[in-house]
Amino acid sequence: MAFNPKSITKATAVLAPFAALLFSGSVAADSGAYIGGSIGQSYVDMDCCGSEDDSAWKVFGGYNFDITFINLAIEGEYIDFGTFSDTYVGTSTRHYSYDTSALAGFGVAGLDLGFIGFFAKAGIADWDAGSGQDGTDPAYGIGARLTFSSVEVRAEYEYFDIDSSRLSDLSLLSIGAAWTF
Repeated sequence: MAFNPKSITKATAVLAPFAALLFSGSVAADSGAYIGGSIGQSYVDMDCCGSEDDSAWKVFGGYNFDITFINLAIEGEYIDFGTFSDTYVGTSTRHYSYDTSALAGFGVAGLDLGFIGFFAKAGIADWDAGSGQDGTDPAYGIGARLTFSSVEVRAEYEYFDIDSSRLSDLSLLSIGAAWTF
């Protein structure tokens, strides 16, 4: 098989702009490690008495692999969902309080549209609510972000598919910021 210099020149002329975009400084600046924090509202379904909500916060970190228009990342989080309580009335009344938190790991995929972006994530959460209520269950999320240089503001919804004898369907709606370094 012989190399045709004309074909190589044409292929180079077509592929060079894409390669330059892929490895440009503005794209590479979005790659790297990041840390951040968020505050928001958590919600849980209680076995006894419907839904409860509380203030929540989280800290997170990860590594972003930014490829033109597409972001792929791995992310870890510590989430404090707040405290939920319920009362069981039967032959005796019992009050329970669940101080709920989780460690979660996610794979994140996103779409970059300039300084606006959207992302989805899936992973697993190791959660603990005390009183024997804990487990390791799937977790999912979606969100949007605004990027300003190495800082981004993000809003997201996360769902933790927990199932215990007293708690289920834990979710978090939050807004926060992240810094890529």
